[in-house]
Amino acid sequence: MPFGFALHPYFSTLSGKRNTVVSIPASYVMEADEQLLPTGRLLDVRGIMYAMFDLRRPV
Repeated sequence: MPFGFALHPYFSTLSGKRNTVVSIPASYVMEADEQLLPTGRLLDVRGIMYAMFDLRRPV
């Protein structure tokens, strides 16, 4: 059974949004079904449909 550990931190934007970047060194996202349960299938973030999840470079 796949396991996903997630943190949901809140970041201060006191320095302004222009100085805030995010990057996540992940090449894949895990597919979820209609109930948002993980299927175990890994999807490449470079795919057109999943490109919005490609955060390997700071954005």
